[in-house]
Amino acid sequence: MTDFCQRVDNQKANKKVLESLIQVGCFDAFAKRSQLMLSMEKIRQNAAETQKVKNSPQVSLFSAEENKKNEAVDKLTETEEFSKLDLLNFEKQLLGFYLTEHPLAQSMDKIKQLTSHQIAELDPQVQGNQTVTLGGIIKGLKIIITKKSNQEMAFAHLDDNTGTVELVIFPKLYAAAKMLWANDQPILVTGKLDFKDRLSLIVNSAVNPTSKLPVRPTAPKLKPQHITLTIKQSTPKEVLVQLNQLFQANQGEDTLTLNL
Repeated sequence: MTDFCQRVDNQKANKKVLESLIQVGCFDAFAKRSQLMLSMEKIRQNAAETQKVKNSPQVSLFSAEENKKNEAVDKLTETEEFSKLDLLNFEKQLLGFYLTEHPLAQSMDKIKQLTSHQIAELDPQVQGNQTVTLGGIIKGLKIIITKKSNQEMAFAHLDDNTGTVELVIFPKLYAAAKMLWANDQPILVTGKLDFKDRLSLIVNSAVNPTSKLPVRPTAPKLKPQHITLTIKQSTPKEVLVQLNQLFQANQGEDTLTLNL
């Protein structure tokens, strides 16, 4: 880092620039970020003196000794490194994304094993009005008060690194587990997909992936229903195959009758 400071224009590579470079890991090959931050000001001062001597038109009798004294060697104060979360937060604040790894990478690995789909896989022709289980990180949480019941509900975006989907969290579910709903937190949600205006998920249960029990709003158990679905004889075979796969994957207590 001393060599870097001796070579660059210290007006352009000022204190703020150096702090940012250190915090995002540009000098990680030289030392710990905490050491570089602690020793940065002294290194800058020494580098500025070295530049001043080199740029001076006067020749000093002691120039060889001064050059040896100011050779590019980092003199660092020993200290503990920043916590892993602090290092990642530096990257997020300055770059807009996590460079080294996501702080919730382990949670995301667990989430992938529990979901039925990744967001990028969702297709309105296949999963429209289907119940799915998605997982990811909560972004853009917005809490509102409903006009009808004067209760809190929430909207948010779920990001699973393949795409995003809007979450609609109605009052009963939001009240049942307010602690689950916070930005940058991992969550596993189950609900019905809605493709009307934009891709959204009407959430009916949610769970922290580190726990085991999902949170659902309390509701009376519904009696099994009998559903009749009429299908035109001209319906393509591919659509019938997709319907069969959909019904087989979502078996429940209701009875379904197909009329052809």
